[in-house]
Amino acid sequence: MEDYISILMETVRQYWGYASAVDEQLSCTVDIEILPDGEIVSYKLIKSSGNRFFDNSALNAIVRTQRSGVRLPPPEPLPKGITIIFNLPPKAKRWPR
Repeated sequence: MEDYISILMETVRQYWGYASAVDEQLSCTVDIEILPDGEIVSYKLIKSSGNRFFDNSALNAIVRTQRSGVRLPPPEPLPKGITIIFNLPPKAKRWPR
């Protein structure tokens, strides 16, 4: 299951964008419900970063992934829900663009 969550997060990250002029370390947690065929059917913010723009960027990444048609069927037995964490490290540790 851990490998599946890593692959799912990497896929969602392709659709995620957040820019901050402030050097802040942010993190939010989202629960995702996935059908056996890999379709994302629902999502819910369960732990806010305290920054609504950051939280919305994470939720929008899930929506973009959902709309893209990408499907990653989860392993059996089908989990009730999957929790992923979006992290924004301090600028000093971010990848250069």
